[in-house]
Amino acid sequence: MKTATVSEELKKRVPRFIVNLAALALITFVYNTVPLPFGILLLPGLNISVDQLIRLVIILAILVLLARTLPDAFFLADVTADILLKRLGMKDEEKPLRRAARDFVYIIVTVLMATAVLPFLTAIPSYGHQMATAASLIALGAVLLLIYDIGRVVYGVLERKAEVIANRLLKRSEKEE
Repeated sequence: MKTATVSEELKKRVPRFIVNLAALALITFVYNTVPLPFGILLLPGLNISVDQLIRLVIILAILVLLARTLPDAFFLADVTADILLKRLGMKDEEKPLRRAARDFVYIIVTVLMATAVLPFLTAIPSYGHQMATAASLIALGAVLLLIYDIGRVVYGVLERKAEVIANRLLKRSEKEE
């Protein structure tokens, strides 16, 4: 099996990401602005209106598009973090700092995702508020886990740097004696 290079992956993922993002924006715009004329029609047995059912289907389409867009977004975030770290000259600590940068990008994406999904979840009849609460708690847990990981990575980097400085000071004091 042939491994694709980063440039080949970018050529494949960037257009797909843009198309999925545009479709997501369009469906979200339609969901929020276009009124549905079926508010009074009730589905027998389900006791929900056709309007609510159509909105639920639109929400599911939005969630599917989000699921298709996220892997590309994470890949692009990883590539962007790598490029930024190289430009900042952080090559000796590249792996831990790259991981911390990725975690930070994941925090931003998680917050944005939760912010985007919560209004749609609250629109679901009967269980919408419970689902929105669960989604916000899951997002909070993910953010806290990522913050913990960033702290652990930064602590490890600082600990290694402090050990290097302490060893240098120890060697200097031994030379002076």
